[in-house]
Amino acid sequence: LKELVQVLDPFVDATDLVQGDKVVTISAVVPCVLSLYHHLHRLEDRHDMYLMNMIKALQQGLKERFRGIFVSVKMMTSVGYCPFADNIYLLSSMLDPSFSLVWLNDVLINDELKLALRSSLKGLQIYCIEYCIFHILLVFRSRFQPKVLICTYN
Repeated sequence: LKELVQVLDPFVDATDLVQGDKVVTISAVVPCVLSLYHHLHRLEDRHDMYLMNMIKALQQGLKERFRGIFVSVKMMTSVGYCPFADNIYLLSSMLDPSFSLVWLNDVLINDELKLALRSSLKGLQIYCIEYCIFHILLVFRSRFQPKVLICTYN
C-alpha cells in the first residue's frame, strides 16, 4: 500500500494543478506530464518495486495520451496522430513565469539534444512575440489613422 501511494501521489498533485476553474492551467500541462514521466522513470530504476507492471503501464499511458508533447521535446518520434502536439502547450509553459524553461530538466534526452531543444524553443518564443507585436501594430495602425488638419490663414 505504501508503494502504491508513492507511485500515485504525484498524480494527485498534477491533477489538482491542471484542473483549476478560476486560474489558467494550460501552462502547467507540459511541466506536469514531463514531471510525472520523470517520476515514473526514477521508480522504474528501482528494482525493489512490486508495482513495476503498473509503473510501466502508467508510463505507456502518458506516452500515448500526451504523445504530441513527447514528440515536441524529442523523447519520441512522430507516429500517426499526436494529441497535444500544438505549440501552444510549450509556449504557454515557457511564457508562464512559474515554469519558464525549468521543466526542461525533466526531459529525458541527452544534453546535446536538450541544448538544441532549448535553442529551438527560444526561437519559437521570439517568433511568437514578433508575430504578436506585428499584429498589434497592424491593428493599432488601422484604428488610429493620423488625421491631417489643414489650417488656412487670411
